[in-house]
Amino acid sequence: MSGEQFTKAPDEREPFTFDFSGRLGAGETITEITVTITVTSGTDPNPNAMIYGLPYSNGSLAIQGIQGGISGNTYHLNCHITTSAGWEYDSCCDLAIQAC
Repeated sequence: MSGEQFTKAPDEREPFTFDFSGRLGAGETITEITVTITVTSGTDPNPNAMIYGLPYSNGSLAIQGIQGGISGNTYHLNCHITTSAGWEYDSCCDLAIQAC
């Protein structure tokens, strides 16, 4: 997902998947996930309020629910993981909020 841009409506709630398959070694797993959100265009006093629920992993994928956002804003989502081998990696994307 690194470097990609996505669009969603402010009333949508959906899972965002960050793929670390190219970075994990054989048998290595994701042990910790932290997703943060910042505003890159527009104004939002609390962009991390868009985080819905707890992140979870499924193999080499880190998944976080995202909801809300202010129409017209663009946000930067960063997913930071720690692996069972002690390595730390980041994957990010941009998210534009547009009302239908």
